[in-house]
Amino acid sequence: MVRKKWLKGVVALLAALVLAGCSGSNSEKDFTSEPVNSGQSVRITGYTGSKSVVIIPSKIKKLPVTQIGQEAFRDKNLTSVTIPDSVISIEAGAFSDNRLTSVTIPDSVTSIERSAFYGNQLTSIIIPNSVISLSGFNNNQLTSITIPNSVTLIGDAAFSDNQLTNVTIPDSVILIGEAAFSGNQLNNVTISDSVLDISSGAFQNNQLTSVTLPNSVRFIGYRAFQNNQLTNVTLLNNYAMIGYGAFMENRLTSVTISNTVSAKNAADLSIPISEVFDENVRIIRQ
Repeated sequence: MVRKKWLKGVVALLAALVLAGCSGSNSEKDFTSEPVNSGQSVRITGYTGSKSVVIIPSKIKKLPVTQIGQEAFRDKNLTSVTIPDSVISIEAGAFSDNRLTSVTIPDSVTSIERSAFYGNQLTSIIIPNSVISLSGFNNNQLTSITIPNSVTLIGDAAFSDNQLTNVTIPDSVILIGEAAFSGNQLNNVTISDSVLDISSGAFQNNQLTSVTLPNSVRFIGYRAFQNNQLTNVTLLNNYAMIGYGAFMENRLTSVTISNTVSAKNAADLSIPISEVFDENVRIIRQ
């Protein structure tokens, strides 16, 4: 009887230790950091812990954690991370190359930089309506996203190489960065009339069948919509500039476009408007 009780006690202790090891309740000692903002807060620069489930503390050395530094948690085999509501910015590559399936981002964050969550296994993400500059979710498994109307900039490669099928660009967004949505499965995109620039390769390699570009759009970058299934393109701005190959490798047979619309190549030199489309596309100028 005594031996059975002893064995049960050992089993319970081992179970408690396993749970504690997976709980993600981290000590300050698990992180390296540096002072920022004239010593008023800290940036986390590295993770030295061993837990795969991480809860980042809101304070280190009694100072608020306001920044997650470049590649601070890169390649640490993380599966889940909770970011405290003291954090304002998540820098480039901060959580890249992990195994993340869950991320909690607080509504204090205003900036998520390029490749911040690159190369993980995220299937969904909630982007808080505090975010102004949005990037960092390339090469995951996202099937849908909601971009809040706080966002003004969608950065380079923000959502490239995921599994998105549709996306709505809210009327707060001004610029869509290079390759922002490339390499998805998009068959529908709604672009608001706040957007001024659609950068190179922004919607390249998707399955779009039609697109309406609002009157606000003044620049469409190099190969922006290349390799889709487009049969119809509506360009409302008669004074837009279009980059080389922007609509190549689609299913367009003809397109009507204003005489005032111009084109340029990657070297920023003027080119004929025909070099925006495939050779067989009939271009009607008016």
